[in-house]
Amino acid sequence: MRGYFAHRSPIYARAVELLAELLRDPELAARLDQAWRERSFPAFFDRPLLLLAVLRARVLAAGPAHPLGPALGDDAPQVDALSGAALAAELSADALWTELARRHVQTNDPTRAVAWLWPAWLGGCDRGARPLALVDVGASAGLNLIADALPAAWRDGAGAPLPVARAVQTVARLGLDGAPLDVRQAEDRAWMRACIWPGEATRRQRFDAAVEVVLAGNVPVIERMDASSFTDRIRELQRVLAPGTLVLAYQTVFREYLEAMVRAAYLDGMADWIASAPKSCALWIELEVAPEPTREHPAALIAHVREGQTLVIGRCSFHPDVIDVDAQAAAALARALTARM
Repeated sequence: MRGYFAHRSPIYARAVELLAELLRDPELAARLDQAWRERSFPAFFDRPLLLLAVLRARVLAAGPAHPLGPALGDDAPQVDALSGAALAAELSADALWTELARRHVQTNDPTRAVAWLWPAWLGGCDRGARPLALVDVGASAGLNLIADALPAAWRDGAGAPLPVARAVQTVARLGLDGAPLDVRQAEDRAWMRACIWPGEATRRQRFDAAVEVVLAGNVPVIERMDASSFTDRIRELQRVLAPGTLVLAYQTVFREYLEAMVRAAYLDGMADWIASAPKSCALWIELEVAPEPTREHPAALIAHVREGQTLVIGRCSFHPDVIDVDAQAAAALARALTARM
């Protein structure tokens, strides 16, 4: 796991190294097993990210004076300030193990809203030209649903602004999640901040800006349900919409968190929905691990449309501000979505 963090977060790389040493202690290992006995972690990165987020949440709650504050606080994390002794002291706290048992890693980076804002532009929804229904699958707190209220943050590989839909005519904005959070609640807000890695100031500022939009009254609608019901809910929504409305369902770094059988059923259900939906009126976007990931572009924007096309329209990071656009794939998607307009 150290290599997973090495290039992006030296502080987390060092923390994982120290924690691995500490958890060789049989007593600590047994406590960890007890905390997670009823849990499963399909994504290989889920366990370490959860442990790091719980540690960081405790540091942020205590403030800069916490012994781990210089290392795991918000600004300029100091690798030299991270000690095994301070981590060991945290691992001795009963409250930490309670949090490990009940928490889930839940980030909600508004830069991932490019998963709908750019495809909505390609689908002819800019400036209200076409009705749009949004469904955020695995929505967490739903901040991506309201990200069009924030300044556009994206550029293409040449440095030009990426075109995104503005002033959209949304007839529905719906989030679906098995355990949604609400940033109007201080506890949920604090937990989501703790899931942002130390020192990632731009990401934190973007999150805070989205929270302000929600606190000002633009509250996303999120329905709590299991992933097994997501596709049925999308079909139900589409049935009551006017002809020509584009239903755009999107997920952002979601599928790896699903159990293998649940994931397979979800993916099959989404594919069936796309295949049976009215022509040019259904779009499923995945912002997930790229088919051939690289260090620079580990993620990809993958579009599915009824015509049987699966198009990789761009490659990016997991917190994207630059999209390496595949112009041919993007043009093909635009044609597929506007064929009957």
